Amino acid sequence: MSDARIGASSPAMAWLEELKQNRKTQAGLGAFALALAFMGYMLWPDTPKAKPRKVFSSPGIASQENSRTLQSLEKLPDLARLGQAGELPGEDRMYRDLFLFDSPPPKPAPQRIPPVLPPKPPTEAELKALALQQAKDAAFATRPQGFRYLGFLERKSVGRIGAFVKNEEPLPIKLGDTFGEQWKLAVLSDTFAEFQNLKFPELRHRIEAADAGSGPRGSATTNEF
Repeated sequence: MSDARIGASSPAMAWLEELKQNRKTQAGLGAFALALAFMGYMLWPDTPKAKPRKVFSSPGIASQENSRTLQSLEKLPDLARLGQAGELPGEDRMYRDLFLFDSPPPKPAPQRIPPVLPPKPPTEAELKALALQQAKDAAFATRPQGFRYLGFLERKSVGRIGAFVKNEEPLPIKLGDTFGEQWKLAVLSDTFAEFQNLKFPELRHRIEAADAGSGPRGSATTNEF
């Protein structure tokens, strides 16, 4: 019994002797103890923090501090925009950065083409004016054309007779006589002859005088409305 106890305690005694004499064993044991202490500190729950003290102030001092705070806040020019600090800018301010993004530029906004409104129907007055102008154009198309005016002869019994040439044939027309159904010879002078429309008196057709052998004496044939 005593021999067994002596044999069991001999390794422990030998280890203690080695611990007392060997410095490396002492250093390893100290490092092991420090590691155990650090692990215990990390696993230990946090201690409750001390509650802050309440500072009691009088109502007068608190109102003065509030007024000073409001005055300092009013000096900030962009105070109203503080609530929008976390918002993203609009699409018009989002630009493509060539150094950070390699994407195509945004497509331009489609242009709105206003719808083409149908033309307004003409009024009754416009329709009448259009019909009158068309009638005048048709009447003016029947004016005497291809005439050359040479001059006039005047007799007391007959009056003035205009000497005209058409297609190299002489054509005398008395002042006041009608040519066709819508025109009459209204003026005979030394320099021109003038026809007037019977339906529309404001329509006039003037033929400048010309010599039989030398051609036009004045300007070319003119028309008046």
